[in-house]
Amino acid sequence: MDLDTLFRGLVVGQFTALAGIRLHYKWVTGTVAARPQVRAEGWFTVLLRLSLTLSLLVLVGVYILRRPEADRLAVALPVWLRLVGVPLSLGALTLLVCAHRALGAYFSPTLRLRADHRLVETGPYRWVRHPIYAAYLLFFLAVGLVSANAGIGGLGIAVILILITLRLPREERLLKGRFGARWDRYVEATGRLVPRWGPPRVPPGVTEGAVEEVRSEALPGPCLRVCCEGRPDESSPVDSLAVVDGVGLRGGIRPGNGPPGGLPGPRAPG
Repeated sequence: MDLDTLFRGLVVGQFTALAGIRLHYKWVTGTVAARPQVRAEGWFTVLLRLSLTLSLLVLVGVYILRRPEADRLAVALPVWLRLVGVPLSLGALTLLVCAHRALGAYFSPTLRLRADHRLVETGPYRWVRHPIYAAYLLFFLAVGLVSANAGIGGLGIAVILILITLRLPREERLLKGRFGARWDRYVEATGRLVPRWGPPRVPPGVTEGAVEEVRSEALPGPCLRVCCEGRPDESSPVDSLAVVDGVGLRGGIRPGNGPPGGLPGPRAPG
């Protein structure tokens, strides 16, 4: 088998795995036939995303069938760099699966919240607010490397950047409207697409003097511990994933609960 055939086969495998994961979670959440929320997203966003997605599918098909049209967008990349795209795509697909598993029934491909929607703070949502977008960006970067085709990688990334630029702010406004201050605290503690570097910010209701940086043998880095004397005010309870001696416990920092450690920030899906 020549290298060209190998790389084309890898691209087929990458997109097959992506489609399988996407279809599976749409099926289990009953959103296979979900239509775009045009009022929520806007016609321009929906049509632009649709046109670029169809163009991407056509280009991938042309590439797989070895049509000469695809060669016009070919990029000369060394073999080792193209092979780097394989573990990158595996990492992206793993992140995608973890995000879907954390969201569970709250996943939706459209801009809508369920009546019983809750904030999600498990899995990759503990560190980033939108790991699915991050997974897709990494995936299309990987596919672009494996295929050595600027059109395939560029169009895929363009679709996700459009969603991040035009749709993601609407999504966050929707979440802000539903969850209010809880969403604000989550935003303060996490990054949008990559984890926030440095120590988490102090949640509302906790004074700076009440927070000290400690290290736990069970955790690779510093965490925040809220001392007894720094409990939040009665008017601003802080729901969080508490960390006591390196063990994650579902709970919150509330007056009268004693001195648990806490990492601020419930997570909302998206």
